[in-house]
Amino acid sequence: MTKNNRVPSFLVHCLLIASFFAIASCTAPRPKKPYTIPPINVASAAPESYAWPNATASNAITDLNQEINFSQSAASRIQLPLRKIETKYFILFTNVPEDQSIDFLSDLDQMYTNVIELLNMPPQLNIWKGKAAVYLFNTREQFIRFEKNMYNNTITFQAAICHQHYSGEVRIATYNMKDKEYLHQLMVHEAAHGIIHRYRSPHRIPTWLNEGLAEWAAMSTQQDQSYYTFKKRLSAKFIANKEHFPKTFFGPSDFIPEYYGTALAITDMLIAQGKTDFIRFIDHIKSGKSWQNALNTTYGMTPSALVAAYGNTIDLTSLTIKAE
Repeated sequence: MTKNNRVPSFLVHCLLIASFFAIASCTAPRPKKPYTIPPINVASAAPESYAWPNATASNAITDLNQEINFSQSAASRIQLPLRKIETKYFILFTNVPEDQSIDFLSDLDQMYTNVIELLNMPPQLNIWKGKAAVYLFNTREQFIRFEKNMYNNTITFQAAICHQHYSGEVRIATYNMKDKEYLHQLMVHEAAHGIIHRYRSPHRIPTWLNEGLAEWAAMSTQQDQSYYTFKKRLSAKFIANKEHFPKTFFGPSDFIPEYYGTALAITDMLIAQGKTDFIRFIDHIKSGKSWQNALNTTYGMTPSALVAAYGNTIDLTSLTIKAE
């Protein structure tokens, strides 16, 4: 294996952590853009072939009302009034000042359109059960209260959570942050997880692919993609310092911050092979096949071959998978 430009692993780790929490230093400030809230409606429900459970326009209204009831229960339990704002595909419950909350909405709908197009689903299709709900709180303490009262979650380091229910609902919870660029990307990233959850079946795709696709979705809404290029480069440095590809990258848990750039790079590499093949790959997994089987069926590759192909893109020849 060849390697170049080695840097101390602890420095790579520090730079990666810093990059995740200081995005503003890597990208230009987001220009303010006008966003007109569209008329309140429920977009055409997705047929069973694209979403589960089978959705119809009539039960979409019922589902939307159930979410409104949930929001009212949440507001009562955490003793916090929540304002409701709707877009075509999302319903936002928030106590953030209106001029700030509206600024996030266009990115969510744009990301939704990008992912629907990637997966070759009909334009204007609504994959959600009703609409995806976003709970955006003005402070971190309010976000923590919501998670504790509504989901019995104890928040430690998390800045946002996408709740993906096996009954079909998708709820995203987060809070207003000083770094608005990070908040924008975080909300889009989490919403992308929700789309994949709703796509075709409740079968889970592997963590590395889920995170890579969510990163791709967030990147697709950005005019300036330098942050994501930076993230991929730092992750490549992390791999280069190890001199092997960590087996835990493909595991169900322990997906550390250093892996996100690599997940994006590998997902980007697969998408570049052609949208049709990428959709087949996702569809095989969603039909119940293991991702390894789906990879072989679609691309004729093993995980080792996938890693070697990634290694070639970052000038690491003969990159192999090894346990830590």
